[in-house]
Formats: sequence, structure tokens, C-alpha cells
Amino acid sequence: MRSDKRLRKKHKTLTRLMLIMTGLVVISLLVTSFFMIEYIKKREDEIIRQKIYSTAKVVANDKSVIDDVKHHRRTMGIQEYANKVLEETGTDFVVITDDTFTRYSHPINEFVGEKFSNIEDISSTFDSGDHYSKQSGVLGDGLRFFTAIKDENGENIGVVCVGYTKETVKKQVLHSQEKILFYERRNSNGYGENCSKDTHQSYFLG
Repeated sequence: MRSDKRLRKKHKTLTRLMLIMTGLVVISLLVTSFFMIEYIKKREDEIIRQKIYSTAKVVANDKSVIDDVKHHRRTMGIQEYANKVLEETGTDFVVITDDTFTRYSHPINEFVGEKFSNIEDISSTFDSGDHYSKQSGVLGDGLRFFTAIKDENGENIGVVCVGYTKETVKKQVLHSQEKILFYERRNSNGYGENCSKDTHQSYFLG
């Protein structure tokens, strides 16, 4: 009888320990997942900001763009160039305007020749300089970067706006999360033990 009681007591103790250990593992996984998701969001936001910044700068310093904008030539060449940049960089829009904020390019042809949708937002480029914005545009909510086009004297003659829609940003974050989770699953199964921190970063950069 005593031996049976001892066995039952040990069994209950082991059961409690297993439950506690399982609970701790679950909590640990939840906390790790939370911080991982936050890290991915932050890292993806940094990558997106850098991409639209560098793309806008390249367009704003293109000699043909500067020449056409300076002389107010709204040519098909500008629209074709902007669309080519858009395709090569994967951004959602590359908008070029003159100093009156009239569009010389837009992913939707019908908007070329019309005024920029948010004059207050774009005009602050001349007043306050380069800036990021999360204001809503004709393509919806998103993240965009504004930089001025300058002539040979350093005078503002136009603006370049490059960005992503909110939906694209969500898709990119989700894609990065899937890649990280896939990596973590492989690692937990005994693969990739020698992978470094750079491996994580390479997933973000695609």
C-alpha cells in the first residue's frame, strides 16, 4: 500500500513538472515570436526607407530629368524613365514634378499633367528639405520619400517622390517573417547550426 501511494505521489509530481516545463516552453516561444516579429517589422521598415531614399536621389540627379524639368518639358521620355526605375527597383511609384508640383510621371498615365494630390506635403520639400511621409495619396496609404530636383545653381526646380503602398509594405513584412520562420524551423531540426547573423539579414534583403 505504501509503495502504491509513493508511486502515485511520484507520478503526480512528475505530471506537475511536465506541465510546468511545457508551460515555460510555450511562454518562451511566444515571447521569442513576439520579439522576432517586432524585429522583422523594424528591420523591414529600415530597408524600405533606405530603398526609396536611394531611388529618389538617383532620379533627382539624373541629367535628362533635370534638363526636362528645368525647361518644363513634359515628355514621354520622363514617364518611360520613371516606369523603368519603378520596375527595376520594385517600388510602387516614382513621381516627378516641376516647381509648380505638376506631375511629369506617374504609374497611372491619366495623372500625368495634373497637380500632386497633397500640395502641403510636397511643398514642404522646398521649405524643410528631404522628408519621409505616410500621408495618403491617389494610390492609397503608404510610405514615401520626397527630395528636391536642383539645377546647376542649386535652386529647387522640381521634386521626386518615391514610395510603397501600405499593402506592399505588409506583403514585404509577411514575406520576411515567412523566411525567418522557415530558417528557424530548419535550425531547430538540426540544420544550419553554422549560419551566422548575416544569414538572417540576407533573408530580409531577398
